[in-house]
Parts: sequence; C-alpha cells; structure tokens
Amino acid sequence: MSKRIFVHIGYHKTGSTSIQVALSGARDRLEENGFLYPEVGCPEWSKYGHHLLAWSVFSKVEHLPTLHGNQASFTKSSRRSLWSDLRAEIDRSKAHNVIISSEEFDVCDVAAISKISSELKKYEIVPVFFIRNFADLIESNYNTTVVHSSGARPFKEFITNQRTRLDLNRMIQDWASISYDGTVHICNYDDRAVAKNSVDAFLKVIGAPDGVLSRNTGTRYNESLPVFVTELIQHLNAKGCGHPEVHRFIDHLRGLNFREGAGKRYTLYEKHDLDRLNVEYKKEFDGLIDNEFVSGPVGEAWRPTERPEHAYVGNHVYALLALAREIAPAKDVAPLPRS
Repeated sequence: MSKRIFVHIGYHKTGSTSIQVALSGARDRLEENGFLYPEVGCPEWSKYGHHLLAWSVFSKVEHLPTLHGNQASFTKSSRRSLWSDLRAEIDRSKAHNVIISSEEFDVCDVAAISKISSELKKYEIVPVFFIRNFADLIESNYNTTVVHSSGARPFKEFITNQRTRLDLNRMIQDWASISYDGTVHICNYDDRAVAKNSVDAFLKVIGAPDGVLSRNTGTRYNESLPVFVTELIQHLNAKGCGHPEVHRFIDHLRGLNFREGAGKRYTLYEKHDLDRLNVEYKKEFDGLIDNEFVSGPVGEAWRPTERPEHAYVGNHVYALLALAREIAPAKDVAPLPRS
C-alpha cells in the first residue's frame, strides 16, 4: 500500500506557523503514532515548515521571498537532491502517513503543482487547504511582507500585485488534479473554532489520534502586529533604514503595552478597495459550495468583511497618531479619519 502524504498548502496567515511549530516539536511522538513530519525541506532560517520544497518548484524566481535577510536559491542538482532526500526520509520511516506543510505552496501555479506531483508520484497525495476571506488575508500578508521581508511597497500597490493566488476555485482544481482521490480538504479559517485552534482543526483533518500532541494549548505564533505599526515599518523600509535598525524598532514596539483591542480598531483599506475584495471573495466562496473538488465542510456562511468603525491608517502620519493613542490614550490626541 502506498504511503499517504498530507500536503498542507496554506493560505498564509491561517495558523500555519502554529501548526508547523506544534508538529516540529512532536516529531518523535507523531512517528510513534504513524505520522512522519520530515526534517528535509525545512530551511535553517525558517525551520518549522517545508518551505524549501515549495520554493524549489516556483515557476517565477521573483516569487522567492527574502526572510530574515535570507533567500533560497536552487540549481538543477540541488532541486533533485532536495526531493531525493525527502523521498529517502519517507521511505526509511515506518510511518504510513507523512505531513508536509508550507504556506508558500499557496503561491504555486499549475506548472509548480505538476512538478510536486512528479516528485511524489509513488505516494497518495492529500492536499489540505485553509481558506480565509481576501481582505483579512491580504492585510495580514502585507504585515508579514513588511516585517519579515523588509517590504517597502505601499499597501495600495500590494493589494493589486502580491504572490498569493486568489483564484481560489481554480487553485483548488489545480491541487485536486494531483490528489489521490481528486479532492482538496478545506478548512475555513473564518470559522471561529478553526481560527481559535488551527492545530486541532488540522489534526482532525489528517486523522491523527487524540493526544498525539501532548501539550496542545492553542498557542498562536507569528501573529500580525497592529496595522498602524505595519505602516510605520513600511515607511522606515521605504526610507532605506537598515534591517537591524528596523528590527530594533520592532522589538521596542513589541515591548509596549497597547490598549486592549488595539489591533482591531484600524485598517489600511480605503472603502472601495475593501468592497471590491468582498465582491471577489463572495464569488469565489459561493463557487466552493458546489465545487466537486472540495472535500469536507466549507464551514459557516461567508460574511462580508466590514470595518465601519476602523480608523484609516494608510500613511505614516495617521499611523503615528494611532500609535500615540494606543500607548498613551489621552483626550488631546487628534481623531483619525474613518476608512
């Protein structure tokens, strides 16, 4: 019987890091229970997920990200060795099930997905995909790009030109084409229960036994900073501040005590952009309901992302005002415009 490979493909900012940290910390226990979480494919500078596997098949070099000042590069030989080493690790293991996880897989086009199929052709592939509404997804992706990849582009430009695929139904169909049963298992991150503990949601999908992770507390990792902080960091990046200086600034901000709910009172969106993304996501979400390539419940009904009470912080002046309000909530701080 062929071994089964669960390929966790994202989206970005849907609890992926929490899942990867939990799996990495329980490799031995997982393998004892029939699940291998391979070590091959995890880069030294981002060691929890199998990002090298995703990056190695990207069709466009410009899609390779810079993380913490590092960027992967591949030769034909290094690509072959990477996947050969992965197959060797899988075949050595007594575990019947294998888990590969990288949110970077959500960048893969059909050609890249076909390469993955070719490399894993002797196994049963089961894609697992966490979906999320486009507005929250893009804003969170922007935070990651600015903070971890020194992103300097304005948010408005990022909205219209970013790496993550938003052709949701077509993307699912592309992954279903390499799935052993022709489907992709969907988890809806907009479902509160899934967002609260993405690790448990993932373990249920793959059929891991109860208690396989002995201390799963629902801890979340790589959470986004408030968007007004993101806007300030983007401004520093655009002005050419060095990576060390910017990260000292970030470390100082992480040490501040913001008012409760600071991350939920602001937005980088202008209303027309938010409305457009809501329309696009509703069309894609509605398509999932009867999509023959979808396995598992889509989750609770889609609701438009509304931010009527969110203050707009789409430039560094407004962002500074928001920072002042959240660390020193004084009445003399000027109010901010609504989006």
